Amino acid sequence: MEYVVAAVVLVGFVSLLNLMLTYGVIRRLRQHGEMFSKQSPTKAVGVTPLSQGAVVNEFTAATISGETVTRDDFTAHTLLGFFSPDCPSCVAELGRFVDVARTRNRDDVWAVVVGEPDRVADTTATLAPAVGRVIAEGSRSEILSAFGVVGFPAFIVVGEGGVVGAIGIRTDEVLATTAA
Repeated sequence: MEYVVAAVVLVGFVSLLNLMLTYGVIRRLRQHGEMFSKQSPTKAVGVTPLSQGAVVNEFTAATISGETVTRDDFTAHTLLGFFSPDCPSCVAELGRFVDVARTRNRDDVWAVVVGEPDRVADTTATLAPAVGRVIAEGSRSEILSAFGVVGFPAFIVVGEGGVVGAIGIRTDEVLATTAA
């Protein structure tokens, strides 16, 4: 009988300890969720050190059609998408970006595909019909350095003169930020 009482007390104690630990974890997760929801999308994104209102550095790049573009070619609300063919998130976001591009003026949408020439061909072929300017470059590209992009996908809305309007990791996120 003594063993049964001891076992019941032990099980009760372990159950109470488990309940307290679970409560602590749930409380901590709620705190983290609140912290992330309070951050603005430009602060939460780790794809570039740029922030809203920053000015992009000067650059020169060539599109796949042979056109040379610079920071001065941005329109009032140019949407840029940075993609890598080796990035699963890029593949998932590519369709949404193309859909958005089809609803905008072609000159207001640019795409930068980073990777080796043989690896970027499929991505550039998907983008070319809908996007006004498609730039395919290696990882040491001038435009990539100008924007400081370190993660993919990255979406940036830029105004005239290279002023950053919004940054995000999803097309709809960055457009919602600029609409607000």
